[in-house]
Amino acid sequence: MNDKKKSILEAAIRCFARKGYHAASIQDIVEELGISKGSLYFYFTSKEDLLLSVYQYYGDMIMQLQAERPQEGRLSPRERLVRLILRQVEFLQEHRSFLCMQMQEKPLSLNDELRRLLFGLRAGILDSHRRRIVAAYGEEAEPYALDGATLLGGMLSEYLFYILFYDKVLDPEQLAEFIVDRVDDTMTGMMGKARPPLLGEAVLAELLEGAGGQAPGRVPAWKEAVRELRALIEAWNGSGEGDPSRAEEALASLRLLEEEAAKPEPQPVLIKGMLALLKDQRIPGLKKAIGKLEGLL
Repeated sequence: MNDKKKSILEAAIRCFARKGYHAASIQDIVEELGISKGSLYFYFTSKEDLLLSVYQYYGDMIMQLQAERPQEGRLSPRERLVRLILRQVEFLQEHRSFLCMQMQEKPLSLNDELRRLLFGLRAGILDSHRRRIVAAYGEEAEPYALDGATLLGGMLSEYLFYILFYDKVLDPEQLAEFIVDRVDDTMTGMMGKARPPLLGEAVLAELLEGAGGQAPGRVPAWKEAVRELRALIEAWNGSGEGDPSRAEEALASLRLLEEEAAKPEPQPVLIKGMLALLKDQRIPGLKKAIGKLEGLL
């Protein structure tokens, strides 16, 4: 995106945040920037087109936050969840006008395209949080993971409200750790009581249906299963119970598997061959995880 188009989007966000989408006019936006209407219409056909572009622009950035950073590879799954929440808090503090704009109006009522975009964004974030929760708390957490992701989102939203609208000063790192502590309590409580979850995969499927079938940035299930293999091997290695030489062999095989999975058109035959090598490693839970991955190929 060129600088001119980006500056128009950011001016639009400020105007929509101050006045609300319906009250703000194209004239308000061009006056904010000191440009002509013709310059704005060169990039955007209407105010509605401008709003849709705002959500696409910020939606892409929000989904990029979900990806793990290279330096996080050695962290535990729980710590990676903390790092994700920290990135989200810092992003929304930096781009507070975008959050204020969202709270000014009900954009779902505007048009079908925007509705699909927002459903997709919501599904993408929920799915990212759900997968991180399963990685952090194990397979037994899977039935409760969408409830956990929903509660996590609610906590994050409410604390951000205090920061943005009550000018409450909260340290982002402390807030991220505090929220994940509460996720610990939530997941432990749900798994301990073993009551039926309220939300299941059908809810995520409904969000995806509203988004036209695909959440932005959603990782295919089999690629996510490869990530879970890494988390399992690293947890075993970090526990002190594993043989370091065996762990290194397993990680070497996994790196080859990840390289193939990262290709635009990975070959299932090669992946299955690498999985056969991993099966020889005596790591608790590994064969079950490999079986799950094989079932997805």
